[in-house]
Amino acid sequence: MADHPGPAVFRYAHDCFRADHRRTTLWDLFHARVRRKYIFEGEEDVMNGELPHAVVDRGWGEETRSEARMYDAETVLVMGSLFVTGQTVVNGHDMTLCSPLIIVPANLVERDGFLFARPDRRRRRINHVLLQQIGRKRLTDEAVDAVIGRLQATLSGQPITGEIASQLAEELEAGVGVDVSPLAAYPARASEKVLRRHRRETKSGIFRCVPATAVALINRSVSTRGILHELNEIAGSSKTSAPLRTLFSDANDAQGDPAPGHADVPAVLSKAQHNVLKRARTQPLSMAIGPPGTGKSFTIAAVAVEHAIRGSTVLVACKKDHAVDVVADIVDRQFGLGQCIVRAGRQDYLRDLKRYLEQVLSGVHTADAPSAKRLRAVERRVEEIRIRVSRLEKSLEADLDRHTDWGRILAAGDPGLWSRLRQRWIAWRVERGTALPERAGRLSELRSQQLRATRDLVRRKHQFNLAQLLDDHRGDLKQFLSAIRARNSGTQLQRMQQLHLPAVLHALPIWLVKMSDVSDILPLVRECFDLAIIDEASQCDVPSAIPVLHRARRALITGDPRQLRHISFLSTDRQQEIRRKHKAGENPNRPLFDYRNHSLLDVVSDALESQRDVSFLDEHFRSVPPIIEFSNERFYGGALRIMTEKPDAHRPEALRLVQTGGTRDARGVNQAEVTAIVDDVETLVESQASQPTPTSIGILSPFRAQVDALREAIRSRFTVDVIDRHDILVGTAHTFQGEERESMFLSWCVDGSGNGTARRFAERPDVFNVSVTRARSRQWSYASVDLDALGVDDLLGAYLRYVDRYAGAVSIPRVDAHDRFAEDVAAQLREEGYRVWVGLSIAGQTVDIVVETRGQYAGIDLIGYPGSFSDAIPLERYRMFGRAELTVVPLSYPDWTTDRAACIEELLTTLPSPHESASEKQEPAVRQSL
Repeated sequence: MADHPGPAVFRYAHDCFRADHRRTTLWDLFHARVRRKYIFEGEEDVMNGELPHAVVDRGWGEETRSEARMYDAETVLVMGSLFVTGQTVVNGHDMTLCSPLIIVPANLVERDGFLFARPDRRRRRINHVLLQQIGRKRLTDEAVDAVIGRLQATLSGQPITGEIASQLAEELEAGVGVDVSPLAAYPARASEKVLRRHRRETKSGIFRCVPATAVALINRSVSTRGILHELNEIAGSSKTSAPLRTLFSDANDAQGDPAPGHADVPAVLSKAQHNVLKRARTQPLSMAIGPPGTGKSFTIAAVAVEHAIRGSTVLVACKKDHAVDVVADIVDRQFGLGQCIVRAGRQDYLRDLKRYLEQVLSGVHTADAPSAKRLRAVERRVEEIRIRVSRLEKSLEADLDRHTDWGRILAAGDPGLWSRLRQRWIAWRVERGTALPERAGRLSELRSQQLRATRDLVRRKHQFNLAQLLDDHRGDLKQFLSAIRARNSGTQLQRMQQLHLPAVLHALPIWLVKMSDVSDILPLVRECFDLAIIDEASQCDVPSAIPVLHRARRALITGDPRQLRHISFLSTDRQQEIRRKHKAGENPNRPLFDYRNHSLLDVVSDALESQRDVSFLDEHFRSVPPIIEFSNERFYGGALRIMTEKPDAHRPEALRLVQTGGTRDARGVNQAEVTAIVDDVETLVESQASQPTPTSIGILSPFRAQVDALREAIRSRFTVDVIDRHDILVGTAHTFQGEERESMFLSWCVDGSGNGTARRFAERPDVFNVSVTRARSRQWSYASVDLDALGVDDLLGAYLRYVDRYAGAVSIPRVDAHDRFAEDVAAQLREEGYRVWVGLSIAGQTVDIVVETRGQYAGIDLIGYPGSFSDAIPLERYRMFGRAELTVVPLSYPDWTTDRAACIEELLTTLPSPHESASEKQEPAVRQSL
């Protein structure tokens, strides 16, 4: 296969991406959608570097902080400077401009009783979308890009002194014909009155740059400049990565370089998760489908950790910061490898990384680094434990089969002489052997040792790698620290390009970053990472993923086609025009060449030829059964195994339908639902006022107007402290993608007025599926419609009827079968104080006996007595129960008949005791490793 699929596909992706994102900027500071803005007056003292931050009015700042907290997922605070005014047409609509030439993210900080707006100068950038818009009638896109490049080079992270302002003015005037005469007054800042006058007086086609500075809370937009630049670079390169060759090749015959053999991960993984790890380390491109709550983030973290253990490097890129943070938290807290990761992007992340690197250079983290000889000894120890675990598993599996056969012989009625002799021989063997519960306990303890030893090995390997780096490449680590200390991204990338990147990646093997930030953080080096992982791929367009994929030898793409989809505003005609321009795609029906309608997940699914490269995560851990069952049946064909399925998982408050009798007004707001939800939230908040860890709360509606009304009602009713305490999030399904809350309140905002358009929008499968799968334990629906008026096949009608029928009754499937063995064991356990169920479905698997005490559950796998409970549960299922935090103990009929008292004693030792609190009992999760 060729080293490069051809530049046409990359230039097609570049032009589609640019055309689709022309609208994503702050076009007009005075537009009604910009609800929070603050215009500074007097002399410029922040953008020119004299002060690190600017004082804002206290009242304005408090209101803005409150609003920013409520709209965190959708808005961002920015500081803008040098505003361009004029009249133009954007996407066919007349637009009045008052748009900043320079944009920088900012935040509000409090010191000494004052509120300040502090810009993140390292992320300052030229507003290239604005310049592309005002320059497109005079210049080609390429010429405008050249002007933007020169402006960015002039800015180059420097303070905007009078000299820099003059250079920017010259380039603006000569490059795109902007009237820069008002800039002669710089550093004096124009007042709001003067800025409004310029905005009002500038005629169509004439643009003027005014020296003004403001902060504003605006809708989040994609940072496109770096992506567009790197798409051009990739189009002009002679080679690209294996994942991109696989993605863009009709033959789909690219092969990844096989990685070293597998490494043990310090976690208990399912069969599907193991397949994800295997494909990620061997295939150039693979995919994992993760429905809601199935541990997708945990799987991503496990893949990253396994690569780090093997000495490989990983780049994890997600569409949202929250998704990146979740993976980083799992790597740190659950795997204990926080020192292996670089969480890149925002200023606070870099501050932590700088501190860590300073400590490394001071020898703090390598003081007890192992020698190569000691490390090999630790590796041998882990391998020895792995072999012992494997042997014990095989031995236990053989014993389970043996006890199953022996049990049938012992249970035979009126045996003859030969059978009696066999029974005596079996009893003799059982007496001389070790009871199955004890054998299972040994295996559990051994696997726990394996997890601990593997975790220790990973920590020691990281220390060893750091020590090696300091011995051989300390200068590169110093250069890396110098790069991240740089005050602007341009200087940072320049310094990054000068260091020996493989050495740094070897010491810091896991990089986690928001996808749109990759270009600002890492140089564009082909296949510098062993693996790239892209999450939430159903929401990702292909162009923004290309720079990530170019940086890796292999790629794992994760997502769910039944959740929110990639949204594009690019018209079909414009897309066809771009395709014809670049002659891209001999087969235009391929998802790859339909930017508008197909996401990265669609394109990867189309490119993969082997189903072995696709893994489906089928264990659901998030929601109690009533909340997830509707989605499981409707969207996943019942394929999900509900790991939260336990006798107490069906609670009266899990689902509720609240009929408010309200109506949807002309704005699209149902005030009755708003009032009912806020009242119920207040009741919940008040009931938990004294609880140290109160429930988290989410409020969702499919409709933007209803969400705005709910947000305002929450802000009016509750303080910021209460909102933070309960982590209250209000938004649409797009806000909640990747989020979850303990309690969810759904405002469907559909009444009996027959508004079919609104109902159809609420019933979009991807939007609907996300909406009803965010809650862990409580999900209340608020509606204002007669259920009989909803069609039988309507998605919303089916769901509301499902909720309306729910009454909190226990309806866990049971096996309607009993035998003497099961009844004997159950009776004995009841005498010991346990609640007991026989033949109960737990986590999607029938368990012969389930016991409960003090909120702790355990299962008993009966083996050998002929009947429904004779066969042993496979050991892989035992590990599955462990992932559901359920202890399962094997108990054979031969052991029971030979020494019942010893069996009872072993059970009481293993099961949670009804006579002591959970805190007094050793952690039952050790059984997860069985």
